[in-house]
Amino acid sequence: MKNIMKYALLGFGGIIILIILIGAYFAATFNPNDYKQKIIDLVKEKKERTLHIDGDIKLSFWPKIGADLGKISLSEHKTDQTFASVNSVKVALAVLPLLRKELVIDTVYVDGASAHII
Repeated sequence: MKNIMKYALLGFGGIIILIILIGAYFAATFNPNDYKQKIIDLVKEKKERTLHIDGDIKLSFWPKIGADLGKISLSEHKTDQTFASVNSVKVALAVLPLLRKELVIDTVYVDGASAHII
């Protein structure tokens, strides 16, 4: 019985280590800036607006999962006139609620927001 418990704990520990290694590999190799042009093209295609993302998209994984975006602007529908822009946006999700299958937005930081509303 002791051997079964020992092997079960070793197996469980191995699975935990494997999950941590996969997460570390993802964090080290994933670059969100590789998808920046795809996001811009998707907004243009689906919403007929021009999205500009200046600077790099930065991700964080601990203590919160989040993204830090630089200056962003969005055009009016079917024109190049600016509809809305921000100097900086930061969004973060709380990690522990994700384990309970809950999405909790922990932080939203917007700096220098402006909008052109008619």
